[in-house]
Amino acid sequence: MKRQFARLFLLILFSLIVIAWVTEIFIERSAETPASINIETLKKIIDLQEDNSLQLSKSKIISIEKLAWPASLIAKISKGQVVSLSNIEDEVFYYWQTDTDSSKVLQLGPFINEKRETGSYLALTIIFYAVFGLCLFVWLWPIFKDVIQLIALTDAFSKKRIKIRSKVKATSVMYPLAESVESMSRQIVRFLSLQRFLASSVSHDIRTPLSRIGFLLAMTNTKNLDEYKEKIEYELDEIDHLTDDFIELARIEECHHQLNFVEKNIKDWLVHLIEKVQSSSEVSIELINVPGCAIQHDEKFLQRAIQNLLVNAVKYAVTKVTVTVETNNERIEIRVEDDGVGIKPEEQERLTGLYERGKSANNVGSGYGIGLAFVNVITEWHGGHVIISQSTALNGASISVFLPRSQIKSGLSER
Repeated sequence: MKRQFARLFLLILFSLIVIAWVTEIFIERSAETPASINIETLKKIIDLQEDNSLQLSKSKIISIEKLAWPASLIAKISKGQVVSLSNIEDEVFYYWQTDTDSSKVLQLGPFINEKRETGSYLALTIIFYAVFGLCLFVWLWPIFKDVIQLIALTDAFSKKRIKIRSKVKATSVMYPLAESVESMSRQIVRFLSLQRFLASSVSHDIRTPLSRIGFLLAMTNTKNLDEYKEKIEYELDEIDHLTDDFIELARIEECHHQLNFVEKNIKDWLVHLIEKVQSSSEVSIELINVPGCAIQHDEKFLQRAIQNLLVNAVKYAVTKVTVTVETNNERIEIRVEDDGVGIKPEEQERLTGLYERGKSANNVGSGYGIGLAFVNVITEWHGGHVIISQSTALNGASISVFLPRSQIKSGLSER
């Protein structure tokens, strides 16, 4: 990559030097230049004025005897040639012999002899291009440095599928690309986690009811056929539900672009949702506090997340589940607690990771994994996060969903 940077740097620098050089030549040729002094033309004009009526401000007649010149110059001017001399101030004088009197010499001048300071001009040119090259380097190198870093990150990601985080500054022109690369890595890791989770869950969760079905079939006879048939149908229903959950979890990852954020009070649907879950369970569900709080959210998906928390809580509760809503100016918290066996401290943090399963569940086939997988994904879509802890009021599990009150502009965020 450094070689490409050097090539681009030299190409741009060389191109601009050529452009500047051609432009300078064009300007020099097109600029107005003072007319050159044509001595022969001036001689003819002066010679035509026989009455000396034409008076030039820079001309005068001098006797040749007053000229303290070497013999070579006297001989030259006597032959009718023009002699040019300059003084220490670089002023130029022109001399020639008059046609009317050979003892007289016409002096024309002084004229300024303009000489280009080639040495200083060359030094200034070199300094200009050196400064320009430095500015070009300062502009290009940070861009290439960020590109090199992104290439290294993608290289590392290709070898080890982990979430990558670039160090590209927000002020860099490469920052949007770095954000896209980070987002892509998160999604790829998420899809790989989903694949591993589904493979593990299908092989583990479905095996359990299948084993029970095999056991029931082995124990079935004519006397208990109806009883065992009902149990086998229950196990088949569980496999069907698990399969539906796996398929829906696989599909839900593709739905984040379908989110429809609307500002609405969550109380409008939370009360109805609790009543719906309560109607199919003997466990008491108590709504402790629901302040009036309108937030930007997708009602369909957020309802699904809270419903999963309620279903899990009811499943593992002994007698009671509580739902508490707390809010401030920045975020709201929806907390679901139960009086069940709870979740071990060492597993609480692990369960917040996508597609993890709690080992403390009595029934492995219906653990926290799938339900919390839905909750995690949907909460992240809303720019929030999930915290699992031990309930101080009921001594069971306590799962809190934290959501920002401001509108969410990005579909996925890393937590």
